[in-house]
Amino acid sequence: MATRCQAKKTDQAVIRRTEQELGITVRPQLILPDFHYRARYRGIVENEICPVYVARSDNQPQLNPEEVHSYRWMDWGEFLADIERRPWRYSLWSRKEASLLQESSDFMKFLSRS
Repeated sequence: MATRCQAKKTDQAVIRRTEQELGITVRPQLILPDFHYRARYRGIVENEICPVYVARSDNQPQLNPEEVHSYRWMDWGEFLADIERRPWRYSLWSRKEASLLQESSDFMKFLSRS
């Protein structure tokens, strides 16, 4: 588990990167603090620890073309259905995150506040 200081730095990084990549300001909420995955692709192994945050914004993203090629808004149910229909479109860790988020009471509370 991350220390309070580490968590604050990560929160600040999420805010900074969201502004740099999407051009929006958010107040992130940590949902899956201990998310990790291990994936192998073409002889390369990734073993990552990636805390998962969620946030809301009423602002339209202003994409940084050096960071983001495109985006598409989906509601949660549509996203899960698309993963089921076309899993190859999503990374292994994205599919794993979606499954864990669906089981998370904190995430379900976050969704219900919309």
